[in-house]
Amino acid sequence: LARMESFIGENPADPASDFLHLKAGEMWLNRYNEMLEASGRPPPAALIGAVTNSLGLSRYHFAQILSRFTNSSHLGKSQLNLGWTLWEEGVLFGATNRFADSEQAFRAAVDRLPRSEDQALARFKLAESQARLGKHSEAIGQFAEVVSGYADIPQARTNLFPKAQVAM
Repeated sequence: LARMESFIGENPADPASDFLHLKAGEMWLNRYNEMLEASGRPPPAALIGAVTNSLGLSRYHFAQILSRFTNSSHLGKSQLNLGWTLWEEGVLFGATNRFADSEQAFRAAVDRLPRSEDQALARFKLAESQARLGKHSEAIGQFAEVVSGYADIPQARTNLFPKAQVAM
Protein backbone atom coordinates (compact mmCIF):
# COMPACT_ATOMS: atom_id res chain seq x y z
CA LEU A 1 0.00 0.00 0.00
CA ALA A 2 2.80 2.42 0.88
CA ARG A 3 4.58 1.67 -2.41
CA MET A 4 1.36 2.15 -4.35
CA GLU A 5 0.69 5.50 -2.69
CA SER A 6 4.28 6.54 -3.28
CA PHE A 7 3.97 5.68 -6.98
CA ILE A 8 0.71 7.64 -7.24
CA GLY A 9 2.35 10.64 -5.57
CA GLU A 10 5.37 10.55 -7.86
CA ASN A 11 3.39 9.82 -11.04
CA PRO A 12 0.04 11.60 -10.75
CA ALA A 13 -0.49 11.68 -14.53
CA ASP A 14 0.23 7.99 -15.08
CA PRO A 15 -2.59 6.37 -17.08
CA ALA A 16 -3.08 3.77 -14.34
CA SER A 17 -3.40 6.32 -11.52
CA ASP A 18 -7.18 6.09 -11.39
CA PHE A 19 -7.01 2.30 -11.00
CA LEU A 20 -4.27 2.61 -8.37
CA HIS A 21 -6.35 5.15 -6.42
CA LEU A 22 -9.28 2.72 -6.57
CA LYS A 23 -7.16 -0.15 -5.25
CA ALA A 24 -5.51 2.00 -2.55
CA GLY A 25 -8.91 3.23 -1.40
CA GLU A 26 -10.23 -0.32 -1.28
CA MET A 27 -7.18 -1.43 0.72
CA TRP A 28 -7.75 1.34 3.28
CA LEU A 29 -11.43 0.41 3.48
CA ASN A 30 -10.45 -3.23 4.03
CA ARG A 31 -8.09 -2.17 6.84
CA TYR A 32 -10.95 -0.30 8.46
CA ASN A 33 -13.16 -3.39 8.27
CA GLU A 34 -10.38 -5.62 9.62
CA MET A 35 -9.89 -3.29 12.60
CA LEU A 36 -13.61 -3.40 13.37
CA GLU A 37 -13.70 -7.18 13.05
CA ALA A 38 -10.81 -7.48 15.49
CA SER A 39 -12.00 -4.90 18.00
CA GLY A 40 -15.77 -4.91 17.66
CA ARG A 41 -18.20 -2.12 16.96
CA PRO A 42 -17.93 0.54 18.22
CA PRO A 43 -14.15 0.39 18.35
CA PRO A 44 -12.40 1.08 21.64
CA ALA A 45 -11.28 4.67 22.23
CA ALA A 46 -7.65 3.69 21.62
CA LEU A 47 -8.50 2.70 18.04
CA ILE A 48 -10.74 5.62 17.05
CA GLY A 49 -7.83 7.52 15.50
CA ALA A 50 -6.66 4.57 13.41
CA VAL A 51 -10.21 3.72 12.35
CA THR A 52 -11.08 7.26 11.27
CA ASN A 53 -7.69 7.62 9.57
CA SER A 54 -8.37 4.50 7.49
CA LEU A 55 -11.77 5.81 6.46
CA GLY A 56 -10.36 9.23 5.65
CA LEU A 57 -7.55 7.83 3.50
CA SER A 58 -9.97 5.54 1.73
CA ARG A 59 -12.31 8.44 1.02
CA TYR A 60 -9.36 10.56 -0.21
CA HIS A 61 -8.45 8.00 -2.87
CA PHE A 62 -12.03 7.66 -4.13
CA ALA A 63 -12.45 11.44 -4.19
CA GLN A 64 -9.27 11.75 -6.26
CA ILE A 65 -10.77 9.56 -8.96
CA LEU A 66 -14.02 11.53 -8.96
CA SER A 67 -12.31 14.91 -9.14
CA ARG A 68 -9.26 14.21 -11.32
CA PHE A 69 -10.26 11.35 -13.60
CA THR A 70 -13.68 12.42 -14.82
CA ASN A 71 -13.59 10.02 -17.79
CA SER A 72 -12.39 7.03 -15.77
CA SER A 73 -14.08 3.69 -16.17
CA HIS A 74 -13.82 3.42 -12.36
CA LEU A 75 -16.18 6.31 -11.52
CA GLY A 76 -19.13 4.10 -10.61
CA LYS A 77 -17.10 1.82 -8.35
CA SER A 78 -15.48 4.89 -6.77
CA GLN A 79 -18.92 6.36 -6.02
CA LEU A 80 -20.03 3.05 -4.50
CA ASN A 81 -16.94 2.86 -2.29
CA LEU A 82 -17.15 6.54 -1.37
CA GLY A 83 -20.71 5.89 -0.30
CA TRP A 84 -19.48 3.07 1.94
CA THR A 85 -16.95 5.32 3.67
CA LEU A 86 -19.60 7.98 4.29
CA TRP A 87 -22.10 5.35 5.48
CA GLU A 88 -19.55 3.94 7.91
CA GLU A 89 -18.84 7.40 9.32
CA GLY A 90 -22.56 7.89 9.80
CA VAL A 91 -22.84 4.59 11.67
CA LEU A 92 -19.65 5.09 13.66
CA PHE A 93 -20.39 8.64 14.82
CA GLY A 94 -24.16 8.85 14.49
CA ALA A 95 -23.66 11.60 11.91
CA THR A 96 -26.92 12.05 9.98
CA ASN A 97 -25.21 14.34 7.48
CA ARG A 98 -22.99 11.42 6.45
CA PHE A 99 -26.08 9.36 5.63
CA ALA A 100 -27.24 12.20 3.38
CA ASP A 101 -23.81 12.28 1.73
CA SER A 102 -23.81 8.50 1.34
CA GLU A 103 -27.27 8.67 -0.25
CA GLN A 104 -25.88 11.02 -2.92
CA ALA A 105 -22.83 8.82 -3.53
CA PHE A 106 -24.89 5.63 -3.77
CA ARG A 107 -27.35 7.34 -6.15
CA ALA A 108 -24.43 8.43 -8.36
CA ALA A 109 -23.08 4.86 -8.26
CA VAL A 110 -26.45 3.46 -9.37
CA ASP A 111 -26.45 5.93 -12.27
CA ARG A 112 -22.84 5.23 -13.33
CA LEU A 113 -22.47 1.49 -12.82
CA PRO A 114 -23.59 -0.98 -15.45
CA ARG A 115 -26.33 -3.38 -14.45
CA SER A 116 -24.39 -5.72 -12.17
CA GLU A 117 -23.97 -7.00 -8.64
CA ASP A 118 -22.22 -3.70 -7.78
CA GLN A 119 -25.18 -1.72 -9.11
CA ALA A 120 -27.58 -3.89 -7.09
CA LEU A 121 -25.46 -3.28 -3.98
CA ALA A 122 -25.36 0.48 -4.66
CA ARG A 123 -29.17 0.50 -5.00
CA PHE A 124 -29.53 -1.50 -1.78
CA LYS A 125 -27.26 0.92 0.12
CA LEU A 126 -29.13 3.86 -1.43
CA ALA A 127 -32.32 2.38 0.04
CA GLU A 128 -30.67 1.89 3.44
CA SER A 129 -29.44 5.49 3.40
CA GLN A 130 -32.91 6.72 2.53
CA ALA A 131 -34.40 4.65 5.34
CA ARG A 132 -31.90 6.13 7.82
CA LEU A 133 -32.93 9.59 6.67
CA GLY A 134 -36.64 8.85 7.13
CA LYS A 135 -37.39 8.71 3.40
CA HIS A 136 -39.30 5.48 3.82
CA SER A 137 -41.40 5.47 0.63
CA GLU A 138 -38.29 6.14 -1.48
CA ALA A 139 -36.39 3.42 0.39
CA ILE A 140 -39.17 0.89 -0.15
CA GLY A 141 -39.13 1.69 -3.87
CA GLN A 142 -35.39 1.10 -4.06
CA PHE A 143 -35.59 -2.14 -2.04
CA ALA A 144 -38.36 -3.32 -4.39
CA GLU A 145 -36.18 -2.48 -7.39
CA VAL A 146 -33.36 -4.58 -5.90
CA VAL A 147 -35.71 -7.56 -5.67
CA SER A 148 -37.41 -7.12 -9.04
CA GLY A 149 -34.54 -5.74 -11.11
CA TYR A 150 -31.67 -8.08 -10.30
CA ALA A 151 -33.31 -11.52 -10.08
CA ASP A 152 -30.96 -12.88 -12.74
CA ILE A 153 -27.83 -11.96 -10.78
CA PRO A 154 -27.11 -14.87 -8.39
CA GLN A 155 -25.04 -12.86 -5.88
CA ALA A 156 -27.75 -10.22 -5.61
CA ARG A 157 -30.40 -12.90 -5.16
CA THR A 158 -28.36 -14.63 -2.43
CA ASN A 159 -26.87 -11.64 -0.60
CA LEU A 160 -29.34 -8.78 -1.05
CA PHE A 161 -32.83 -10.16 -1.68
CA PRO A 162 -33.47 -11.51 1.84
CA LYS A 163 -32.37 -8.22 3.44
CA ALA A 164 -34.34 -6.12 0.95
CA GLN A 165 -37.48 -8.22 1.47
CA VAL A 166 -37.23 -7.83 5.25
CA ALA A 167 -36.69 -4.07 4.89
CA MET A 168 -39.83 -3.69 2.76
